Amino acid sequence: MDKIKLENQSFDPIDKPQWYDKIIEDLKGKTSIEKLKAKTYEPFDVDPFYTEQESGQWKYLEILNRPTDKNKPREWCYLERIKVTNDFNANKEIKKALKTDVGGFILDLYDDPDIQFSKILDSIEQTEFKIFLESDNRAFTCLNRFTDYSKTEIIQNLSGGILYDPLSLLSRHGSIDDAVFSKIISMLERTENIKDFTVFSVDSSTFSNAGASVTQELAFSCSEFAEYCTRLSDMGVPLQTTISEKLTIEMGTGQNFFLEIAKGRALRYLFYKIAQEFGVKDISPHDFNILSRTSMWNKSLFDPYVNILRTTTETMSALLGGADYIKIADFNAPFRPSDDFSRRISRNISHLLRHESHFDKVADPVAGNWLIDSLTDKLIGAAWKLFLKTEEHGGYMEALKKGFVQQEINEVRLRKISDLAAHKEDYIGTTKFQMSAEIIDPDAINHDFNGNPEIDKALTPISSMTEFNQLRLRTEAFVKRLGQDYRPMVIPVLLNNTAVARARKEYAGLFFGSAGFRIEDSMVNKSLDEQLEYAHKFPKAIIAFCADNDALVDEEIKLFDDYKLNEKSEEQILSVLGKPTDYDKLKSCDAIDFFINQKTNTIDLLTHMQKKLGVISTEKETEA
Repeated sequence: MDKIKLENQSFDPIDKPQWYDKIIEDLKGKTSIEKLKAKTYEPFDVDPFYTEQESGQWKYLEILNRPTDKNKPREWCYLERIKVTNDFNANKEIKKALKTDVGGFILDLYDDPDIQFSKILDSIEQTEFKIFLESDNRAFTCLNRFTDYSKTEIIQNLSGGILYDPLSLLSRHGSIDDAVFSKIISMLERTENIKDFTVFSVDSSTFSNAGASVTQELAFSCSEFAEYCTRLSDMGVPLQTTISEKLTIEMGTGQNFFLEIAKGRALRYLFYKIAQEFGVKDISPHDFNILSRTSMWNKSLFDPYVNILRTTTETMSALLGGADYIKIADFNAPFRPSDDFSRRISRNISHLLRHESHFDKVADPVAGNWLIDSLTDKLIGAAWKLFLKTEEHGGYMEALKKGFVQQEINEVRLRKISDLAAHKEDYIGTTKFQMSAEIIDPDAINHDFNGNPEIDKALTPISSMTEFNQLRLRTEAFVKRLGQDYRPMVIPVLLNNTAVARARKEYAGLFFGSAGFRIEDSMVNKSLDEQLEYAHKFPKAIIAFCADNDALVDEEIKLFDDYKLNEKSEEQILSVLGKPTDYDKLKSCDAIDFFINQKTNTIDLLTHMQKKLGVISTEKETEA
């Protein structure tokens, strides 16, 4: 048989509509292309595939591709956060971390700005590392102490900056020091002779941790940046060197893998475009330094080891998106302060991606990727449109004062939380596949990210799982007071042994597990009479009846009525999983307390059940 020769042969090009037709043919018409598009919280959907045909429209993004240098691999700097409680402990932690290949530090000075850098950096032989100082409006004081110390020889090789974003402070707290822009100018003057040291930042994580969409995070970060450029240029500050040498971009990195990669690239392009609008010509998108922080929006209080997986994929997104610095949140941050083990895990994520996954061997792995280019292009367009809309309100500060920024983010934030409550989105360990044996002390957790789901005047950081956390913590507090025997119990009862009935039994475990209720399903393989007899042994239990949609409603109603008439069932809560064919008729059954299906708001119903069970006895506990 002759071999087929493919040299110098070509195939007729196939355009995107032809690919669409082929996909629909292969799917036998059971769905449409629109249903194959991925829905997002952005003002656009994500196509299921891309072709070279449309790649021409993304040529302008080639400026974002990192220049290849075979002698210089892709580099990033892992930053370890150290909460400074006193100079001695900070010195000890820095020395310990430097032995583990840490590239730099973020010194948390919120509690102790009156530090002595001579003591913090005492007897540290290695001086080629980054050091960033993080405080609030006392940043100027911290900088003065640092610059005074920088005159000594030992610190000449150190670089880093002040992570100081006063507009972010305004966003989170609703107030700002009136002299912040004058302070920034003073800080620029103080660090004029310190090489590679930034003095202010734009912190996009403020928006991501408040529940914003990626488009909103980009747009409002751009608006912040434009506000700084306007104020500083009006005060006579030359933007050319200030933007490229004295600014750090702090970027929050969330869970949507491909969108987050595109976000890092879009952020560079948008800041580059705005800089050019302000007359800064001799600048490249790669002149901006991006410090990525993994998001707190999606971190679990319960089953916290899942957070390690989340921060790993987020770090991958940040690196593929071009981040220069990486700060990885400790997996146990939602419930306790950082410790040696959690810091080690965070460091090892960076080490694993560098030394085992070899993320440092390719300058720009996503350059020219059609999916990433498409998402980058869509994010740039959508963010620029919202940025211009924000500018129409008078710029970032005015838009914030008018409530425009808060209103825009609040709509997305509440939609995300609502989707979580309806199980359209799920988080392992919290809303799905909970660890039933897990016990956590409600009096010994970090409540920083367990605030009000609805935004008021400030962009309060929050965990998307706040309301689920509150459900579970109320149960844990109740059990802590009375003992494990008082943990609310759920007994699934299968009315028929079908695949649908069993699936609903599993869903009952996920649903009630969100509130920390105990699932007792040891009898589901027994006959119906045996299941009902067993259920009667627990007078305060929740009975979860499970059947398929074709079960006979009249027979079910009679069964429920007869069951409720038993004196052992008077205090039990009866619920039905699913939505039977004759749902309206079944709803007329007085014996049933609750119906649970995909449209049920998990938070509202479980809160109501907690009240009925005595888990919640006061209004204060409802809001705990």
